[in-house]
Amino acid sequence: MDKRAASAGAASATMRAVVVTQPGGLDALQVTTVPMPEPQPGWVLIKKAFGVNKSEVTTRKGESDPEVTYPHILGIEGVGVLDQADEGSGLRPGQQVATMLGGMGRSLDGSYAQNVTAPAERSSRSKSTSRGKWPARCRRCSRPPTAPSPRASVCRRCRRC
Repeated sequence: MDKRAASAGAASATMRAVVVTQPGGLDALQVTTVPMPEPQPGWVLIKKAFGVNKSEVTTRKGESDPEVTYPHILGIEGVGVLDQADEGSGLRPGQQVATMLGGMGRSLDGSYAQNVTAPAERSSRSKSTSRGKWPARCRRCSRPPTAPSPRASVCRRCRRC
């Protein structure tokens, strides 16, 4: 866990995380307490929930890139509420954000934890649609959505948004 300890700096705060201890089945996953990460300059700290992706199953089984070492916190993507950000990042604490890739869940610990740090450039504001609030207009073509989805703020005509 050297990389986790190094990224946590002098932080004494801890959090819960799902850690894969070695390649294997579900028994390789352990919920444990780890040091809370501290964002480095240009990074953000997100208090969040995570999504499950087939990539994490591949990593858990040991079938992933050689850059993955164990023990390791999985998760190549995450969403949540921004807790810390640099002033120049364009993001502010309290915003809902999404982040993905940039080494998360591979060379860096990922989002299967109560908190995650991620590059600000890989983090963007997200609008929650989980409460039934659909966007009035597609963000790409500005037309009313033809079939709004709780996972998207675009219409079916603009699938690339």
